[in-house]
Amino acid sequence: MQDNNDKRPLLFHAGAVALLVLLIFTFYHAVRPGLKRFAADFFYPYLRLSRQTVNTLSNHALLSFSKLELAARLEQLQKLHEAKTLQAAAAAELLRENQELRRYAGLKAPANWSYITAEVMLRDPLLWQEHFAISKGSEDGLETGDAVIDVSESGIPVLVGVLSSCGKHNSEVMTVYNPDFCFSAGIGPERIIGFINAGGRQGSNGYIPVGYLNSADIPQIGSAVFTTGFEKRIPAGIKIGELSKVEESHPLFSSTNRISGLIRPAFNPNRLRFVIIARRSVSGETEI
Repeated sequence: MQDNNDKRPLLFHAGAVALLVLLIFTFYHAVRPGLKRFAADFFYPYLRLSRQTVNTLSNHALLSFSKLELAARLEQLQKLHEAKTLQAAAAAELLRENQELRRYAGLKAPANWSYITAEVMLRDPLLWQEHFAISKGSEDGLETGDAVIDVSESGIPVLVGVLSSCGKHNSEVMTVYNPDFCFSAGIGPERIIGFINAGGRQGSNGYIPVGYLNSADIPQIGSAVFTTGFEKRIPAGIKIGELSKVEESHPLFSSTNRISGLIRPAFNPNRLRFVIIARRSVSGETEI
């Protein structure tokens, strides 16, 4: 009996605490919407007053200036904006150049060859896809006929053309789009031989002709086209582009055994800013 009497106060206190918690929870949910409205109505005017004060002071400061002073300040701000815009554009340009040069620097030259990087300096306004000038010349070790290479976004070397002339400090490049640039090409995995800018077919917009293909061994459309290495100053295995079209051959109605086609070059003249010149290493010369 005495133990039961000792537990009654404990049970009474526990029940009182639970009832108090329930009452507080009910009161909070009952007055919560009112407290939100009160806080919003109380604080908003003071926050709004602070903002209005700042705006009023700014307006009075502007009104204290004359029209000439306001015009001068506006012109000053415009010049500052233009300067910052130019700085941002220059920084973006430097970042792009840095990324491109890193890609060029990461390209490894084949055995017995070395690479020199040059910048595109001048383009012909009419025939800019066919030839342009670069910033390196004979004093940098370049010679007429050296292969000019670009690097694709995926890091693959692609043929641009060859050096058609060399000065001391600059050179002119003749690209694969130039009809005077004739050279051999290997098409597809079998390296079927054809000749770029030869065979009588004319190039079209964005395409270059390939001729003297064997009609008995026609390569598939979409086949990759590479340099053969037959030309002394052009390394083998450099991608030229992809075969886009081949003439249809009808043995029953035609006696010719040579056909021609069109190739889409791999290099993009619109984005060309830097190029790599391939130099055949001389005996005893250290590759760059």
